[in-house]
Amino acid sequence: MIQNLRLKGTSCSLFGDVVGDADRTEPQIADFSVVNAALHPTGQGQCALLASSTLQHVGIENVHVFGLLADDEAFSGSFGGLVGTASVYTTIAGCSVNDARVSLPHAAVAGGIAAQLRTSSAISACKVSGTLRADNTLGGIVGEVYENGSLCTVADNHVSADLEAQHTLGGIAGSDNHNLITHNYAEVTLTATGGDKWNGPCTGGIAGSLDEGMPAGVKRNVVGLRSLSSVASEVPENRPAVAYETTHRVVGKTTYNLYADKADEGIADNYVLGTVAPISDATVYAGASGAEGADLDAEGLTEAFMQTLGFAFGTEPDAPWTFTDAPALHFEHQVQGLMPVALWRQRRAQSAIWASAVPEERPRKLPSTSPRIPASRSTMSRPTATPVSWYSMP
Repeated sequence: MIQNLRLKGTSCSLFGDVVGDADRTEPQIADFSVVNAALHPTGQGQCALLASSTLQHVGIENVHVFGLLADDEAFSGSFGGLVGTASVYTTIAGCSVNDARVSLPHAAVAGGIAAQLRTSSAISACKVSGTLRADNTLGGIVGEVYENGSLCTVADNHVSADLEAQHTLGGIAGSDNHNLITHNYAEVTLTATGGDKWNGPCTGGIAGSLDEGMPAGVKRNVVGLRSLSSVASEVPENRPAVAYETTHRVVGKTTYNLYADKADEGIADNYVLGTVAPISDATVYAGASGAEGADLDAEGLTEAFMQTLGFAFGTEPDAPWTFTDAPALHFEHQVQGLMPVALWRQRRAQSAIWASAVPEERPRKLPSTSPRIPASRSTMSRPTATPVSWYSMP
């Protein structure tokens, strides 16, 4: 366990840029927890708790964060709860960021787990809770998913969070170009305070913007929509009004907003739980295969219903869901009980002091309980840890 971690800098992270190995048989970063982490990113770089970037088959598993504070009024780069840019077959699985308080009002891209996902990379069975604020391209799991030649996957994740940005925000992903976003459960409050000049708010319970690109899309997800609000954009005379109809309960902007010819074929079998009515009653947006999704009442949200959508229940990487009163990843209750109450209270008190202090007065030195950051961080091996089974708590 790492406690009371403080990081500051243009591309601040614990391990820097991590390069993996295609022949690896175990994840390089795994099996530990972080309690009370505070990041103060500066400039325009990539900031994240674990790694600024990962590439070439990096694996991250079973890392759990309790209390993540990230704030800076001027930072305009990209921020990820665990990783900045995850690319080239990076996999992030079975991790959680609990009680995140991210306030980066000028950040260009931000996500609860990663800022950006690229090149056949995947985020699966991860949990994010808390509040996140950025300028734009904000997602509860990942800010931006973009790929031109090989499919990325965001699957089996659970978000319970409040998200706020000027535009392009989604409960799971801020922006995606039809990579696969499936079997996620997003309990979210979404607030878009402005709008993109050419596309409007781009706000949705699963994805803010679904752009052209890959052949997959947003399929078989459930949204527990607490509230959804956006600011109506002024439509220029030379632009069609449909281009700005980009606030919906499941996906904000779709290819229909680009061409106004037919519904986006990359949306299918998505359901919305809660009292938020469809933003638009147009037929093209309606139903489980539309940007608004189909209504689902509380009695209808059952394990059996989720199984019909393909959610897999169990305690394995490919079957991570459980259901008691509501859907959850099977390790969530264990995670919540992992940290002693006294330590939780200490974290809350220290974070309150940290948040109230001006940046110049905040401590930046890493405490002795934190590992040393190696001088060269272009490559790294898996941190020393007691071997545990997949998903077992450290």
